[in-house]
Amino acid sequence: MKRSSRWKPIAAALVVGAAASISYLSLAEKQYEGTAKLQVVPLLPGDRTFAGFSLPRGSSGSTTPADTVADLVETPSVVDAAATSLRLARDDVFDAVSVETEGASNIVSVRARTDDSRRAAQLANAIATAFVSQRSGVFQADLNRTISQLREELRNVPASRRDEPPASAVVERLDVLRTFAGQRDPTVSVAAEAVARESAVWPRPLPVLAAALGASLLLGLLFGAVSRFAARHRAPVSPSPPATPTRDAASLAQRAEQLAERIRAVTDRELAVARAAALQSVRERERDEADAARREREEALARRLRDLDQARREPEPEPEPVVKTGALGPSNVFMLERLVEQHGNEHPGRVDEWNTYLFALREHADAGGALPSSFDTLVVEVFGELLERER
Repeated sequence: MKRSSRWKPIAAALVVGAAASISYLSLAEKQYEGTAKLQVVPLLPGDRTFAGFSLPRGSSGSTTPADTVADLVETPSVVDAAATSLRLARDDVFDAVSVETEGASNIVSVRARTDDSRRAAQLANAIATAFVSQRSGVFQADLNRTISQLREELRNVPASRRDEPPASAVVERLDVLRTFAGQRDPTVSVAAEAVARESAVWPRPLPVLAAALGASLLLGLLFGAVSRFAARHRAPVSPSPPATPTRDAASLAQRAEQLAERIRAVTDRELAVARAAALQSVRERERDEADAARREREEALARRLRDLDQARREPEPEPEPVVKTGALGPSNVFMLERLVEQHGNEHPGRVDEWNTYLFALREHADAGGALPSSFDTLVVEVFGELLERER
């Protein structure tokens, strides 16, 4: 076999590999990635202020607080909240999101990968926000429970002896905990939000070309080695007559047919990509309309709370009667939180709505949880089903 003929299979394989990789790069669906970062600030091991709370603490073991937080981010409750806010299916969110810690630091990265850069950033931010919100709800529940326990401990202690140990320590801790009412979880926060990036993370031209050319080179070398081995061991045959024009024409016709098949395959692929793009555009429009409706509802709630706050600040001609439904009255955030916790499982469809109102009402309550009388109508309207149980 001539030296030039030995390189023909390799050259042909490289050409085919390069053409295949270029076709893949031009037809493959691009993937974009958005990354949001969570900052974990663990409690000191000896901190007794938040004893009994579900908060991460510093540890000298192999598992860091950031590892624990990373395990809690991708849970069904967090994914469901993010999927609901973006009008997506839970499985689609699970498939698109990945969570990992950044080395030995207290930073947790929430990554989302989709075929749309803006949607990837929205999904990563929704997961991070939903996790912080969920942790804040757990923190407020632990805070209210602990404050109630401390008040119970001081119930039988005279006011004149509360500055003496051990009552003084209870009073000091109670004063510190009251400052965290209505606040978010102090150990977890969103350190950086994801932004939409124009560059795709896949397909990457250089790795795809390198992999395709490497595989083509190996195939070319293998084909050449097999051809040389077969040439050395086959039986001698009489020289074949030179190729006739008829044989050359048949070979060209066969190659033309193969080329036409490839062109049809590429055309079908382009049509499929166009249909997928059109379907994606329709879905994006539907999601945008759903997002606009959700924002409109949130703005309506904010306007209603502002109107109530303005009404509270304006002088009233005469005090409005307060509907009494329990020891604390209807306009008390602590009582409403207790009712949601006790009877929320009986109304699963309204728990998220109640928690949203409670989070907003905490900003208008005093240290004892009492709300201004101008909020009574809103409280009775929203929490009427729960307040009936206290009658």
